[in-house]
Amino acid sequence: MGSNLLERLKKQNYHLRNFNFKLVLYVVILSVIGILMVNSATKNEVETGLLTTTVKQVIGVIGGIIIMLIVATINYRSLLRWTPVLYVVNIAVLAYLLIFADDVMGAKRWIHIPGLGTIQPSEFTKIVMIMTATVFIMKFKDKISRIGTLLLYMVVVLPPAILVLEEPDLSTTLVILFTVILALFVGGISYKWVLGVLGVMIPLAGAFLILIHQPDQTVLNMIFKDHQMERINGYFFPDEFPDQVRQQ
Repeated sequence: MGSNLLERLKKQNYHLRNFNFKLVLYVVILSVIGILMVNSATKNEVETGLLTTTVKQVIGVIGGIIIMLIVATINYRSLLRWTPVLYVVNIAVLAYLLIFADDVMGAKRWIHIPGLGTIQPSEFTKIVMIMTATVFIMKFKDKISRIGTLLLYMVVVLPPAILVLEEPDLSTTLVILFTVILALFVGGISYKWVLGVLGVMIPLAGAFLILIHQPDQTVLNMIFKDHQMERINGYFFPDEFPDQVRQQ
């Protein structure tokens, strides 16, 4: 069985010697720049553990590159077979967070694992949703522009996004939504849908910015938390919300 798998990987070029090491070089260069910037920003930090922030960053980069090389030699089609299982597990973990996780500064985003520290499941949600969108679009590629297919797509992708939003984690929710929408575009959805959505979203975005900037935000308070609205205002109106511009 092992030899058969190796042969399939060779035929499909899933082999380390066929890897584009220029890509690794680019990643290393960008990572080194990032480490230097982190080191510069934290040189005067008070050490609270065995490892400094810079050392943690270096370890993370090295580990990330090793994982990247390993994953790059795996046929992604074999990983996609596990998508339904990962999707269900992801939903279960996100629901567990909301029910059982400790509230940290008003948010339930982290799970503590003895000996390993804490993990943030929503980061894995990003990967699972990429896989979910990929499998869905592969299955319904010829019907991707039909209303029924798009409604089914929403039924699949919205539950994880809503659970992440409830943590609350607005930024990750927006990343997830942007990812699954972009997947439709890459998957070949009709440009009529793209133009239609843009025609609706652009005016709505303008109305949203006007509304969120008003003193009375009763309607938006039903959707967003106060700190989320403050951060949005800080991003679009930095002069009026200077405290939100500075990253805490």
